[in-house]
Amino acid sequence: MSLAWEYGFDSLLVYSDCKQVVELVNSPSACSSVLSLVRAIHQLRQKHWTIKVLWILRDDNRCADALAKLVNPSDFSLHVYNSPPLELDLFLCKDKSRL
Repeated sequence: MSLAWEYGFDSLLVYSDCKQVVELVNSPSACSSVLSLVRAIHQLRQKHWTIKVLWILRDDNRCADALAKLVNPSDFSLHVYNSPPLELDLFLCKDKSRL
């Protein structure tokens, strides 16, 4: 979200396959959460832009999960792909077949 704000996005749609996380960040009490990340997300959502955080089925989130697993968890730099990595081929084929 921070990166989207820095790049000047005026709206953002965020999907998560973790229903508890979606409920936490969408909760009216997010601003006073004991979890610092939830409070930080709340602060980002207060800026002059539109952010929607929605729940998605785990099966529908496989491509995002596969992309996340390609990167070292301690690497917070931006990764841009000109074409989908080979690791996504199977998931993209399954997604395409469901259309």
